[in-house]
Amino acid sequence: MKRLLCLVFLAILASMATASEWAFQWVDKHSSIGYSSLVLDSSGNPHISYFDSTNYDLKYAAWNGASWVIETVDSTGDVGRYTSLALDSYGSPSISYIGNIH
Repeated sequence: MKRLLCLVFLAILASMATASEWAFQWVDKHSSIGYSSLVLDSSGNPHISYFDSTNYDLKYAAWNGASWVIETVDSTGDVGRYTSLALDSYGSPSISYIGNIH
């Protein structure tokens, strides 16, 4: 899981960096990010679906060019593991995940 998280951060860094500089940004300072999925939109902005292992919720974060916009997609019990994210031709997200693990 740590390797996947590192890959997500590296992909974000690569997408937000210019040819001569790198930048690091926290996506969600209030959560421990577990399972995650990353895609880039047609403008090269990163979108991430992820399992918030602090609150056991499924979250979605999108870079709007200036800041991260984060929303809780599902908070009904222990949900959001093994998430997979795709964007349609309009940039709208579709997320699959496992819900309510007991």
